[in-house]
Amino acid sequence: MKIIYLLLACLCLPAAAFSQAESPYKDARIINLGKDVNSNGIDYAPYVSTDGTMFFVSNRPGSQLLQDGKPSHDIWMALRKLNQDTVFYPPINPDPPENKGKHTLNSVVNEGAACISLDKKILYYTGCQRPGGMGDCDLYMALLSYKGDTISVEKIFQLSRNINSEYWDSQPSISPDNTRLYFASNRPLNPKMQHEKRENEPPHDMNIWYSDFDLESNQWRPAVPMWDGVNSNGKEITPFIAADNKTLFFASDGHSPNFGGTDFYYTQLDADNHWSRPVNLGKPLNTKDGEMFISANVAGTTLYFSSTRTDISGYQGDLDIYAATVPNIFGEVNFISWQQTQTATVEITVSNSKGIVRAVSLGEFGAGRHTVDWDGKDANKQRVPPGSYTYEVKLGGVVDTKGMLIMK
Repeated sequence: MKIIYLLLACLCLPAAAFSQAESPYKDARIINLGKDVNSNGIDYAPYVSTDGTMFFVSNRPGSQLLQDGKPSHDIWMALRKLNQDTVFYPPINPDPPENKGKHTLNSVVNEGAACISLDKKILYYTGCQRPGGMGDCDLYMALLSYKGDTISVEKIFQLSRNINSEYWDSQPSISPDNTRLYFASNRPLNPKMQHEKRENEPPHDMNIWYSDFDLESNQWRPAVPMWDGVNSNGKEITPFIAADNKTLFFASDGHSPNFGGTDFYYTQLDADNHWSRPVNLGKPLNTKDGEMFISANVAGTTLYFSSTRTDISGYQGDLDIYAATVPNIFGEVNFISWQQTQTATVEITVSNSKGIVRAVSLGEFGAGRHTVDWDGKDANKQRVPPGSYTYEVKLGGVVDTKGMLIMK
């Protein structure tokens, strides 16, 4: 897979006047994550888990080596420092070259953007030009387990042809309830063109697609393109569905206004299941340079993204990772998700800084992935104040999953 597909190098288009409603992010405070995270190579596609572990892609020293001896694009991870959304410990490669012969995640070809499920049990990621691949780049899922700060990959699956195609499929984002997978693809929007690809044919425009998980068949349904004008005649890439399951961020060069290259936009799902008209995030987040790969923490107060911009101090390489402190525009985040490998009794405890707010036993659940909604009420059935809450899921009396909830 050509590097251009991995990075999606931006088109330098003329900037348009900013004629829409004022962006809620006009006062965003942006920092470059600096040499503790960024390298003098390329660092992109940051995606932060509920506990603050950032997964991203880099070709820094310590990555697997391509056949020509140069570092490949590997998935790296960095642990967030306590109570800090923009300060991380030095990154580590979870599957480094010294694991020769034991590679389960990174390989001697390129990996691309990844995302982590809200329950932290599944990492969806991009693998390019792998043996058995269906197209230029395909989507895979890795089942994860944890021991302290160590993450282990238990098993890897290539997603089915209902998601992957003979084209380029990449940049996944999983919904907080684990039932919808958004991604970018250059497959034709018209299914009749699906098999008309010719050798050396220029790539089709990039668009955002999604697949819903069928709980009855336990399979992903055939992917379909986004609707309501989210996809344009230009390029839509790097989707990210926020923790409220209603706010979708993406990058595009096909919507207006546009400051140049690919800008960040967001759209929100309304009560009638329609996506709103995409809103440009505006300056200072968007520039004349190429912005791409945007995500957010669960609270919606910090955005993470990649850019070639050099106007922020701390610039390290060709493509760096940035963080922006912003106001929360999300709705409530009340999904509690977990996965269990066998039947067990399930207990859920919701807490705040003062202690336990709500504790409930749900009885026995069978093996599989499960999601419940917290109604935002305490043990006395009273509505809790707005703010951040934490939850933990106990399986058979053992704490298995922790996460964050936001009530407004």
